[in-house]
Amino acid sequence: MKRTVIIYVCFSFLIWNSVQSKDSCKKTSSCSCKFSNGAAINLNQLSNTDQTPRFEDQPDPDSNADMYSWNPCQPFNEGDCQNVAVCNVHNNIPNASYFPLGDQDSAVFSTSGKVTTLTYIYTGTGGAQRSAEITLTCDKNQEGFLDVKGEIPLGSGEYFFELQTKYACVDLSGISIGTIILIAFLCFIVTYLILGMTIQTFVRKASGKQRIPNYSLWSAVPGLVKDGTVFVVTRGKRTSYSNI
Repeated sequence: MKRTVIIYVCFSFLIWNSVQSKDSCKKTSSCSCKFSNGAAINLNQLSNTDQTPRFEDQPDPDSNADMYSWNPCQPFNEGDCQNVAVCNVHNNIPNASYFPLGDQDSAVFSTSGKVTTLTYIYTGTGGAQRSAEITLTCDKNQEGFLDVKGEIPLGSGEYFFELQTKYACVDLSGISIGTIILIAFLCFIVTYLILGMTIQTFVRKASGKQRIPNYSLWSAVPGLVKDGTVFVVTRGKRTSYSNI
């Protein structure tokens, strides 16, 4: 019964930690989300409240004609982009064209591993769809820097960005892989000893030290370690003998 309880506790703990490590950030507003451990990402400090974008006309590194504007939390207006969260500005000659990439209501948070993304989706007339996906990267030295990746692939209507900001820094530290392996190993040792001693005592009727499973093997370990250490230290050395 005891060994069953130990196995159950050990594996329940490992499964719980595995689930925690895959925790997702659940949306609490158009610019904030919260993990199950209480840690939260909140971009409210980066939001303009005067209907202008905080990140305005950010250039596309691969296109001389395209720029992008984004404002977390609050909608903004720019050209034909009205009450939007993200806007693509295409500099046609002589006039610019404005393409909405999503509004605040369309904001969706998703988490993969330790990476959280904020995605906006715009569905226009005729079912035409465009999206803006912003990867939220922790940078404790940055208030907010938007790195434009652009439309990938071209013509897909999918636009990618990376926000580097201290407001994306959250403590998601679960137990490390090394600690999990150590806990699993200790659980195995405890189960091995309890199960082995039970069999030795009640099935094989052993007593004293012989109740330890594979006692002869384990009792030989110190000597084997000593012999191995001596071999490593003295390897390659010759012992000279004097002829008498």
